[in-house]
Amino acid sequence: MKSFLILTMLCMIWLNVAAQAPQSFKYQAVARDLSGNVLAGKSVRFRISILKGSTSPTAVYTEQHIKTTNSFGLVELEIGKGSVPSGSFPGINWGNDDYFLKVEMDPNGGSAFQEMGTSQFLSVPYALYARETGSSGLTLPYSGSVNTYDYGINQAFIVENTYSNGIGVWGRSGWSGVLGTSDTGIGVRGQGPIALYGVSDVEKGEGLRVVCYDNSSQTIGVWATVASPIGYSGYFIGGRFFVSGNVGIGDGAHSPDYRLDVRAAGTSSTGIAVFRNSSGDNKVLIRQNSNGCGAVAVYNTGGESTIGLVGDGNSYINGGNLGIGTTSPNYKLDVRGTIGNNTTLYHSDRRWKTDFVPVRYGIQDLMKLNSISYLWNVADYPDMGFDKNVQFGFIAQEFEQVIPELVTTDNEGYKSIDYVKLTPLLVKAIQQQQEIIEGMKAENDRLKTENEQVISRIEKLEKLMGTSSMK
Repeated sequence: MKSFLILTMLCMIWLNVAAQAPQSFKYQAVARDLSGNVLAGKSVRFRISILKGSTSPTAVYTEQHIKTTNSFGLVELEIGKGSVPSGSFPGINWGNDDYFLKVEMDPNGGSAFQEMGTSQFLSVPYALYARETGSSGLTLPYSGSVNTYDYGINQAFIVENTYSNGIGVWGRSGWSGVLGTSDTGIGVRGQGPIALYGVSDVEKGEGLRVVCYDNSSQTIGVWATVASPIGYSGYFIGGRFFVSGNVGIGDGAHSPDYRLDVRAAGTSSTGIAVFRNSSGDNKVLIRQNSNGCGAVAVYNTGGESTIGLVGDGNSYINGGNLGIGTTSPNYKLDVRGTIGNNTTLYHSDRRWKTDFVPVRYGIQDLMKLNSISYLWNVADYPDMGFDKNVQFGFIAQEFEQVIPELVTTDNEGYKSIDYVKLTPLLVKAIQQQQEIIEGMKAENDRLKTENEQVISRIEKLEKLMGTSSMK
């Protein structure tokens, strides 16, 4: 036996009504077979047509929906928001004729539609269309104006809803739900637990738009004032926050000159800005010290300030390595380039030292070193900051074979020589050389004395020999 569907209409509710024709309404039905059994979990296709005229109705609007019934066979459509092959739902003029709703369905989700029935729209939906609002006689669209300032009396339009969670004015439109204009006063004013509430449920919609067209004065798009010291002038949740101009924070920053202009609360010691993680731990703190100078503190994972920059005082870096000319420093201070300074001091107080041992390297070791002149390989290592002048020094690999204590190898395997620590070795070599010189000088003096004594003896012999010859 051929089966068919019986649709039982449960309700038809107008959802969105403003000062124009309705934009959609909900339609609920239960799908059953011929025996009255509910068709649960079934994917079906609906074709909805709105017919105009009571004598020979014609379709002014048609749309389709693909829906799956629930466990009770219930399906809900939002008529006005389906796939539209013909017509315009907002373009229907509900007040100029009789209108009917025609429902067709294919139980297999295809296009073999079966007509389920046609029903006339009754007076209840038309009351929501409301060309005139109740007993007030306000004809829509309405336009009017007044000239008054006092709140509560003689406004152009007043709506009061005494319900605890009620809404004073609800506006919905294809472009602007509520639009208020005023040359010098207030275009739209809201009062209540939520003074002004904007909602957008369309793609790339805007919940609230404020535009100031005047470009010759200091206009204000949004002005918010709260009396409570713990209240919020602005509170934003989720999404992003974008400002294309300058932002001022704090008294005196009403006309910010920079993208972000933050003013301290006074001239004494106070915090200006802080950046924290999700647990509330300080990561970066910008403050003003008691002497009026600025300071920046950077914190590690343990909550300790490891970097401190002070405008008029001592600055420090107490964690990790510092690179100048490199983002991967291998040492506490790793400079890729030339350093210029007048004086360099090295810690050498006796109280800081222990385990004194004489230097074991001497002149015999220094004689093994190969002193060279060279040029840096700038082409293969452009990031090292090498200069192009002639250099003098040693090859670290060769130097390491003689004095390994002065050679360091970094994490990448490159070697460096501590030329400063070579100074004590040079002093030792000079001392040894001086000892040799002193010894040679003493030996030379001894030989000189002996030579003088020999000469003296020779002279005496020559005199004796000369006397004997004369006799």
